[in-house]
Amino acid sequence: MYLWLFSNPDITHEVVVGRGLRAEAMSRTSYVAMSRLADLVRHVVRGVVRLPGAAWRTLVRRQRRRRAMAELGALNDRALKDIGVSRGEIYARVEEVMVAEDRRRQAEAARATVAVPVTARPKPSIADLLQEAEPAARPARLRAAA
Repeated sequence: MYLWLFSNPDITHEVVVGRGLRAEAMSRTSYVAMSRLADLVRHVVRGVVRLPGAAWRTLVRRQRRRRAMAELGALNDRALKDIGVSRGEIYARVEEVMVAEDRRRQAEAARATVAVPVTARPKPSIADLLQEAEPAARPARLRAAA
């Protein structure tokens, strides 16, 4: 029976086409899988590279918070009342200031990374450049012509 299937030219053609389509589908599938794997590896590497910086920033932020809370905690109640903070509000006020500083830093970083559009200027010709140059900088044959 199989011999008859493969001896029929129409069926043989369909089998060959089917194998080609299967091979193409497998190739595309493996390409997509490899690109997804590469994206995953890239994402993990970025996270690992950024981890020490994030940990350092967290430690610095925690130290600044502790220092601010210690300074406010060292003040007497009268000094705290003068600046408008009660002893129970110290933590909340320090957190408000820290969050405001983080937002300000993020806004500054966002402004710094915004791409400034470059206006397209036509390339100056050599004649334009020579006209802008001082006469002493021009070649001798052009000084004589001017």
